[in-house]
Amino acid sequence: YKNKIKNWVYFNILERNLSKIINLDQYSNIIILSAITKPDDCIENKELSQNINVDSTKQLIDSVNRKNIHIIFFSSEFVYDGLKGNYNEKDSTNPVNLYGKQKVEVENYIKSTSSKYTILRIAKTYSISKDDDTLLSKWFRMIFKDKDTTINCFNDQIFSPLYINDIPLIINNIIKNKIYGILNIGGPEIL
Repeated sequence: YKNKIKNWVYFNILERNLSKIINLDQYSNIIILSAITKPDDCIENKELSQNINVDSTKQLIDSVNRKNIHIIFFSSEFVYDGLKGNYNEKDSTNPVNLYGKQKVEVENYIKSTSSKYTILRIAKTYSISKDDDTLLSKWFRMIFKDKDTTINCFNDQIFSPLYINDIPLIINNIIKNKIYGILNIGGPEIL
């Protein structure tokens, strides 16, 4: 929707009708990535984020469910409150921000309406590109934009960042091996 890609099919989730764009009978898997993902943006645009992150996503899920298509839904580590750490898939969710609450609402909807689903609770991502919008590239831009820049960071946050190029490998493995359920997906190191 926001990032148009050459030779890809444009889809605005707010229009809520995927079947007008593609023939769903041709697909056995669908990956749902669309969301307002920045927690501050969700708070600043509550109605829009509710519409994109929850309402339109549920409608998309309904249209996919009618075709018995495997749903791969990108959720977030924000479904947890961060108090315990080292979460596993059986831990209870307890989001502390609106974005996390919206993700939990959709997760619960998928679990109650779908039989073929994989929910990926994705950790913070990074890449080696200086032009994307991941953690390292933001720091890179801040450092080289103004050499006197101070980068404020939490000193008590522990996370396992995921290399962005690993995500297609993970998805291919899920599809190939028909892996269903909820998976916490993060990088190999705790930082």
